[in-house]
Amino acid sequence: MTDWDAAGVPLPAGSARALYDAIVLLHHLERAPDPVAEMRAARRLLKPGGLLHLDVGEDGGWVIPLNALRRMIENTGFLVQKRVDRSSLRFRCRPS
Repeated sequence: MTDWDAAGVPLPAGSARALYDAIVLLHHLERAPDPVAEMRAARRLLKPGGLLHLDVGEDGGWVIPLNALRRMIENTGFLVQKRVDRSSLRFRCRPS
């Protein structure tokens, strides 16, 4: 698996936004230097109607309350469509 810095991914030449159908972030936000920037970049790279699958753990001492995570998701341009697993922080989100 490759480390990914969403904020550093360039858009295609002449494109206002990339056309990714889906982005999957598995235990990425808790390791990212700026999780909000990563979420904004994922939103920028996801085409309208695309899907973000977000799986957040408590690795590296990063603990975020559920309501704060939901606010971050919504404040970066996504709507939570489904909380996949009530025992963890797994979400399916669509652009708002």
